[in-house]
Amino acid sequence: MLDTAPGNGGGGVAVKVGDEEEPTQAEKEAKAEAERKAAEKNKPPSNPDDPAPPAPAELQVRLPAPIFPGMSSPGGMEAKVRMKGFQLVGKRDRPYKESLPQLVRVHRKMGELLKEKFPEAEGGGGAADAVLADGSYGCRFETVDEVMGFIGEAVAACELALGDDVTVLLTMAATGFFKENTGEVGSYVYSPEEGTDVEADSWPEWVQTLLGKHSCVSGVVDPVAREDYETWRKLRQGMGG
Repeated sequence: MLDTAPGNGGGGVAVKVGDEEEPTQAEKEAKAEAERKAAEKNKPPSNPDDPAPPAPAELQVRLPAPIFPGMSSPGGMEAKVRMKGFQLVGKRDRPYKESLPQLVRVHRKMGELLKEKFPEAEGGGGAADAVLADGSYGCRFETVDEVMGFIGEAVAACELALGDDVTVLLTMAATGFFKENTGEVGSYVYSPEEGTDVEADSWPEWVQTLLGKHSCVSGVVDPVAREDYETWRKLRQGMGG
């Protein structure tokens, strides 16, 4: 038979089944506290010569190197520099709070230098230091070497070292300047900048030469057209991938 009755002391409810009565919540808590005190009382005294317990491991969080907008090209065959973007990358082993402000300084200096180099842009076609939707500056240079030289100038003006304090992430987006079925030897040509056509067979060597010339490049995105599997294989082999 099941019976219920109001609890005493703790306001709980005692449940009686036959002759056995379920203890109230207050009684359970009192029993647990008594057992805890008994265990503490029976605990052997600590030995001062015993080694101290190890401290809990400190949680370490490692943030990736910051990346900041640099310079962008619209890409495609209409642009002079057809590689899509040149982003600024902070030093990997430097605290984020130090590296990111350095990239901001370089970005601002790039804007100042662009106004000096292209004052005619103020009269039409947009200010030279106007930023695009992603925060980068529009490319007004004619070759990749000129862009890289300009970034180096801005970094040096901030008393930083290109290739150490700041590196460059090069987004080639090679599909945008990959010309198919040209009728020339090799049939496929990459045209990374106006006036420069590179046969697909020679493209891996051209890319490696570019990276050798500009050792500040810390990463390359989409260096081969998405449908050009053979050139991609050759480029990976040449770069040890």
